[in-house]
Amino acid sequence: MKYKDEDIDNWPKTWSYTSKDILYGKKIIQLFIPFIKSLKDSKLSKKTINDHIDNLWILGGYIIKEVNRNEKYRDWEPCMVMPRYIDSIDGPTIFDLSEDEQESFDRTCRKYYKYLTQNELMKFFESEDDFFD
Repeated sequence: MKYKDEDIDNWPKTWSYTSKDILYGKKIIQLFIPFIKSLKDSKLSKKTINDHIDNLWILGGYIIKEVNRNEKYRDWEPCMVMPRYIDSIDGPTIFDLSEDEQESFDRTCRKYYKYLTQNELMKFFESEDDFFD
């Protein structure tokens, strides 16, 4: 998959099983966009950036599948669901991927996990603190 900026808006439709998935997918996209911008601002090669973006599309589809398996996750913000499937070691096993593709996917998951925990989760918890004050 070759990424174009306008393509990301269509990702939720490609992931969806039901109309509810499109709404949840849009929330996932809102998490991905700042990370994609940070990739584009980095010194990574265009190929590496595109590989990471392709892997984010795979991750988003996986998360939607898991939300459909466990409906309680639909009530959770995606930033709270993601860490159940990605961490500092790897991402979920995607059986359709070759070994090399899985390694690439795991690299993206590690990189995104680091970004997520250092940026998005901190924002989420800061806003939750305001809620509880």
